[in-house]
Amino acid sequence: MTAEKAIILLLLPVLWAGSDAFPSNSSMNFGIQSHSLKIQIEPHNHLLQAEDEIEILLHQDRTESISLLLYSKLIIKSIVNSKTGERLRWHEVPYSDRLKQLNISLKKMGKGPASLSISYEGPIYDPVMKEKALQFVKGDETSGLIGAEGIYLFSSSYWYPDKLGSAAIFSLEVSIPEPFRVVTQGELLSEELKDGFWRSKWRSERPTEGLALVAGNYTVRSRKVNGVKISTYFFPE
Repeated sequence: MTAEKAIILLLLPVLWAGSDAFPSNSSMNFGIQSHSLKIQIEPHNHLLQAEDEIEILLHQDRTESISLLLYSKLIIKSIVNSKTGERLRWHEVPYSDRLKQLNISLKKMGKGPASLSISYEGPIYDPVMKEKALQFVKGDETSGLIGAEGIYLFSSSYWYPDKLGSAAIFSLEVSIPEPFRVVTQGELLSEELKDGFWRSKWRSERPTEGLALVAGNYTVRSRKVNGVKISTYFFPE
């Protein structure tokens, strides 16, 4: 065997092992229509518990799989076809130093709408890095944080399963212990304090490229101006 042939044969196992590391074109041939999230936040444990019902639109017949991204420390508990109740299989591969890729088997679903329910939980705690040189321009930095000091979750945190570049409608139900109060984008539909937890519902009617959420020990003041409810969220003085 020549040296050239030996090198080629040695490379083949490496290429085969890495074949699942990147999504195929077919696994990206879909769009996300909406996310319907139900979450519980435990600030002192840095913990997020969540269920995301995702409405997707498949662009071709007999789609075998789709690929989504999620923060790597979040653990998938189950993935279910919301319309049939069937549990779906998936496998995970690293995507970056802090993200993982979920490859979800759809068993050759037909072209058109589909709905998946993904349950997951885990910690999110990237301590805030102080920006010394350009603080007045950039501010301090974190990729995502759940803690006693506050909650800061951005779309780039991938605290919910998502596809790169997708724009979707979001609805959110969130439970968090007092004195924390949540604020996010869209309309606040309801909010109540019960058994020591603030429970709120939000909805964003227009498609956006991501969902951000913050929470803290806020003092909230609200009033209506010309029929529009305006709320302010301040830390206690």
